[in-house]
Amino acid sequence: MIYYTHVNEDNEAERVAMGTTVFDRLLCVAGSGERVLALLDRPGLQIVQAIDPNVEAHYLLELKLTALAELTVQDYLKFLGFEGALPKQREAWFEQLKAKMTLSCRQFWAEHIAKVRQGVCYTGHFEQFLARVRPLVKLLFGNSIHAFFQNKYQKKDFPYSRWRLLRWLFSQKWIYWLMGNRDEAFVGRGCHTSIIPNGLQILLKENRFNESFMSHLIFKGHLKDMQPSRLPPSLQPEVLRNIQNALRKKTFRVEYYCEDLLTFLDKDPIPLEDCVFCSSSDVMSFERPEYLLACLNWFKDRPGKSVWVARFFLRNQLTPPIVDEILSMGFSVTDISEMDKSAMYQVYKIEN
Repeated sequence: MIYYTHVNEDNEAERVAMGTTVFDRLLCVAGSGERVLALLDRPGLQIVQAIDPNVEAHYLLELKLTALAELTVQDYLKFLGFEGALPKQREAWFEQLKAKMTLSCRQFWAEHIAKVRQGVCYTGHFEQFLARVRPLVKLLFGNSIHAFFQNKYQKKDFPYSRWRLLRWLFSQKWIYWLMGNRDEAFVGRGCHTSIIPNGLQILLKENRFNESFMSHLIFKGHLKDMQPSRLPPSLQPEVLRNIQNALRKKTFRVEYYCEDLLTFLDKDPIPLEDCVFCSSSDVMSFERPEYLLACLNWFKDRPGKSVWVARFFLRNQLTPPIVDEILSMGFSVTDISEMDKSAMYQVYKIEN
């Protein structure tokens, strides 16, 4: 199962965390591929290691990278489904692209050609969950939903009672089950689902609803109404053109590892002197804090610089005792959660 196919994390935070450092190597959880893409326009990058125990996530990333390398940027966005295109046109593009893919990737998408025709960015488990939720949202709010995106929270005609009801519904784990969400990150033991409506409340009160990709995905199902400058980097044409040039010039190579991060690191796959950036997504939705400590222990005392961006969603948040342990290992820890436009993630930059 592909859990996400669209942007699900604000990859601008990772880009800012990279700063001006030139990294030799990028370690990145594959996920939907969007966060990987957003980090590929860095000068000096030589090796990209996409790591994910879900092989279908690798197929999605490979499909996106192949499409971006071979199509124009505009056609790439149409192929994904971000912009409009006929299903037959997307299938024709796939026929053009498949010779450039690995055999297993080509076979997977040939077996799931309906997703290609639809536009893959709307076909993930999370995106389909939102599609099932949206009719309920429309039933509650109708046309008044536009008030959320027009900075009208302080207006007396704002639908406060219905908004409170929606927030309550989004805080109930059984709602996610009822609507078909089986992702452990949402319905696993210890998930604090109230983080989601609390994040939406912050966006609304601070007049940031229209700037957040997450609010657009939840309430509209697409990002087409966002201002171009507000779009996630992996969907901005200028960023995509830079990545496309790097792909075509083969300035870096992409390696795929179908395993978890710690299993990968235990094989000691990185030269000691390499400067490494690691984006671990919300791995902590599935692992205990000790897992993060074990991963960081691998980077401890290495001469090459390492920067790690770790995200925490609804469970296993970073606690002060765990921060103290990370600091005792010689790392610095910086809370950069305010950079995430969803207002739902804890985001930390950890570096040696």
